[in-house]
Amino acid sequence: MAGAVGIETSLAWHLQSNHYPPLPTGSVAIAKRAIDHAHRCDGFVPWSRERCDHRISIKSIGTHRIYGTRVPVTELIESWHLDFYLSDLYEEEPVYDD
Repeated sequence: MAGAVGIETSLAWHLQSNHYPPLPTGSVAIAKRAIDHAHRCDGFVPWSRERCDHRISIKSIGTHRIYGTRVPVTELIESWHLDFYLSDLYEEEPVYDD
């Protein structure tokens, strides 16, 4: 999806269609920052226990129930399901224990 349309359009569609209630349009810029910071975190893999400690302000759209207005990049990637936009960061699929 990200290759067929611009990143803003793709993120807006994802954040507003795949979440209930839909995330506000202001979340697109925040998601772009989270993706950018995840790309800069050395060795970041969405399903690993390693955390990207950088925090991003979400004050423009509200507060996080745990972190308030400064949310860790890893939390945004996980809770907003942004790992699709990071697929170029890792080569292997996760192995899940049944």
